[in-house]
Amino acid sequence: MRAPSTTSVSPLRSFDPRPEALRVADLVGGEASEILRSAASRLTPPALPQQAIHGDAHFENVLAGGVWQDFDEACFGPREWDIACMIHRWAVFGELEREMQTALAAYGAYDLEAVEALQPLVVLGIAAWGSLAPLIGESSPRTAHRLEWLRRH
Repeated sequence: MRAPSTTSVSPLRSFDPRPEALRVADLVGGEASEILRSAASRLTPPALPQQAIHGDAHFENVLAGGVWQDFDEACFGPREWDIACMIHRWAVFGELEREMQTALAAYGAYDLEAVEALQPLVVLGIAAWGSLAPLIGESSPRTAHRLEWLRRH
């Protein structure tokens, strides 16, 4: 009898938020659903090399010294996805500009055009999750802002 394997290889999910956004659109209905569906149908991820990435890179998920934590959204995608996630609050809300510029300077080489092309997809994913909040009696003005941002981009 063989001993059970102690290693398990599980493929990471794709970074692409469109399928999940469409599932959320089915649940939420109304204007949010229309915006999510429209964005999911017109946005296409750029063709970029892919690797294992954090998937939810933002300042609350980095420890002092630049060590990442909270890997529950780890996925397979372009490294620029993590950068687009990280600068989301600056790109959409104009917040944390100095901090974002410092982080970008420390990050190393990256494709700025790819980051800019991925930003609407980052917003789509976050707006989709935020659109679920009213189903549990909560809401966020940030979700409304993100949905409006998606409508314009």
